Amino acid sequence: MEAPRYEAKLVPTSVANLHVKFPTKPPEAHVHLPQDLPTVSLKHGETDLGRGRLTQLLDPRLSRKQLTVEWDEHSGRASVHVHGMNPSYVHAQGQQEGVAVSKETGKVEVGDGVVISLLPGLYGYTLRIIDREASTAPPANAGHVNSHKRKLEGEHYKDGQHQAPVGTAHAAAAGGDAAAEAEGARGAKRQRTEDEESETNSNRQDADTVLISSISDQYKEGVRAVKEVLPEKSVKEIIVALAKCQKNVEQAIDLLLSEPPPAACADHLQPLSSSSSSSPSPSGASSPFSKALPPTAPVTPVKPAAPATSPFRVPDGASPGKTATEVDEGIASELQKALDTAAEQEAKARRAEEEAKSQMEIIKMLMQEKESMEMNSKELASVRMKLDKLYLPGEREALTGTEMRTFTLMPSRGFGDDASEMHYRTAESQFHRLCEGMTGVKVTRVDYIVNPPLVKNFERKRLELAGHVDWEDTKPILAFHGTSDDNITAICKHNFDFSKIGASTGNLGFYGKGVYFSEFASYSIPYVRGGTKLLLCKVLVGHSFRMSRVETGKPQVEGYDSHISPCGKELVIFSPDQILPTYIIHYTTGSGGGRGFGGFY
Repeated sequence: MEAPRYEAKLVPTSVANLHVKFPTKPPEAHVHLPQDLPTVSLKHGETDLGRGRLTQLLDPRLSRKQLTVEWDEHSGRASVHVHGMNPSYVHAQGQQEGVAVSKETGKVEVGDGVVISLLPGLYGYTLRIIDREASTAPPANAGHVNSHKRKLEGEHYKDGQHQAPVGTAHAAAAGGDAAAEAEGARGAKRQRTEDEESETNSNRQDADTVLISSISDQYKEGVRAVKEVLPEKSVKEIIVALAKCQKNVEQAIDLLLSEPPPAACADHLQPLSSSSSSSPSPSGASSPFSKALPPTAPVTPVKPAAPATSPFRVPDGASPGKTATEVDEGIASELQKALDTAAEQEAKARRAEEEAKSQMEIIKMLMQEKESMEMNSKELASVRMKLDKLYLPGEREALTGTEMRTFTLMPSRGFGDDASEMHYRTAESQFHRLCEGMTGVKVTRVDYIVNPPLVKNFERKRLELAGHVDWEDTKPILAFHGTSDDNITAICKHNFDFSKIGASTGNLGFYGKGVYFSEFASYSIPYVRGGTKLLLCKVLVGHSFRMSRVETGKPQVEGYDSHISPCGKELVIFSPDQILPTYIIHYTTGSGGGRGFGGFY
């Protein structure tokens, strides 16, 4: 098998200074962006780049398969095919202008030195191709953009020296010394241009540093955000744009892209001396900007301006006479005026917004009052009828208090659907339905008991039971308790007193030391002991333990909420919060008497 001659890798590259038509905004703070993208070694065949483990990028604007690099390690040829929804960019070596490549473009052939941006202006990689045999770049397929029918003219370098593309190497050699001299002249000219651009950028950076330290903190964040997207813009241009756009970063970026810089932002740059020795600075030291501009940009020497009193504060550690570039007084005044105007407009907008919000609240309140006043008598009667079905007159007021209240309900020949009928017929039907083997028994009156403190304890206990039993098992049952008439009033007012269990009879209960109930009225009536009242309560049974034999005074079985007798007719409750006295049923009967069993009192 033929050993591969070439190898290729993608090296992370800054693309902040490369020109794209629509630069991608920097990612939001929550999007993971590594400080240094990992180098990607290309394998023979296809390598997919995008959002994922290979690039360590999580930017949602990148597809998982943003683009595919197809690499042939035998011929040294490479191509790029974009699949993502957003375009990528390809820049030929040394060229700032790039070509947008989308999934409609098709495959684009690329070569050594080509810069690939996964998104316009973001996530750049430089393609490096190494010839294992000669340590040179492969044949120059670099830069063919098939779908655009054009070349991305990439320049190649070897050992730090400029080379023409490989396809023209022999022609360059035939040129002899003349070609070498021409190439040397071009290299020297290029070096001079780079030095001058570097010095100009240094001057701008010094001026920007002074100005950005002089502005208020509220503008610093906006300047930094715009600078990341448009690094070529000066701080003064950005501040003016932010002031015009009331500190809206996106609008400021659009303004800077669509309009030429304001004259005030260009005039402040003082021309540099055309000779190698510039005038001394006010401090007596030679100026760091003494290098002459290229002949194509002649300028007239000027005298250094007298120190001006700037409205901005001087940065800590700097003195007005020793800064690299001083802020012009006119520009400072104009910027300060723009900042003051923007602050005033912002304050006016805030006051208008607060006033509008206050007016809207007033309008909303008036509309609600109007709707309330427009409710006619028929609607009020309908609401009153619905409430009457749920509550007795005065019951809602009683529930908001702390004292017990008794509502007396009498039998009626007519049938209504109000709350009084519901309560009376519930108690009466429960009494007669489960009054087995008894004749001549008749309900004469029902007292409905409302005791707010007991109601709250009962509902709280029900929610507690819901933590370990099914919700269906938290529904209360209606169960009867027979006792003397003298005890009923105290029970309804204070609930059952468990300290008095067996106090009168000495009986602690056959199936546990608790309060006994039965769902059968006929089973509880004998415990009334000659009285004419029977107590009907709501009881939370929860998870019941069924007893198999008599065990007098048996404590509550752990893990259970109540006991039930072997016959299933007696319930034993161990907590007063599981009991809510609800009805006192007054009745008459031809039979009576008690067995004296009495689990309570």
